[in-house]
Amino acid sequence: MEIHISVRNLVEFLMRSGDLDNRRIGKVSDNAMQEGGKIHRKLQRAAGSGYEAEVTLSHIWGNPDYDVVVEGRADGVFQREKLLFLEQADALLFAGEIPGEDVYLNVIDEIKGTYKDVTKMKAPHPVHLAQAMCYAFFYVQEYTLPEIGVQMTYCNMDSEEIRYFRFFYKAEELEKW
Repeated sequence: MEIHISVRNLVEFLMRSGDLDNRRIGKVSDNAMQEGGKIHRKLQRAAGSGYEAEVTLSHIWGNPDYDVVVEGRADGVFQREKLLFLEQADALLFAGEIPGEDVYLNVIDEIKGTYKDVTKMKAPHPVHLAQAMCYAFFYVQEYTLPEIGVQMTYCNMDSEEIRYFRFFYKAEELEKW
């Protein structure tokens, strides 16, 4: 027997916090999903030839009675990106020691459209980062990689201003997480 759950539903459940008031504060467009989709496609097209958009990833946790299949789609993967991507970040948040500068690695890209002022963001939203970290874990497992980069790309849907948060993880760190 298999139990299927999406990465998004899993991390939203595991990282839930706050109160019971689910009213949104601030500007929310009636067509925010459509605008977010447009921003995603625009950023994915601009990423270049080494970028694969909408990468389906999954992982199975085996159990004697059932398997849990966690699945989803990473917004994109940069193939063999030079480690310089870390040095070009607006904000650098590292989980571990950074390897030498001649290292090339795959980078999971998670894009989020927002109406917030991205210049005032100090860090990515924990649920968004957890989602990207799941994709990174699935990717290093599938391709037997020792390390991977994670890029959180936030884009203001009005101004199209972009803010990046970049991370570097060893495979073992993702597995422990």
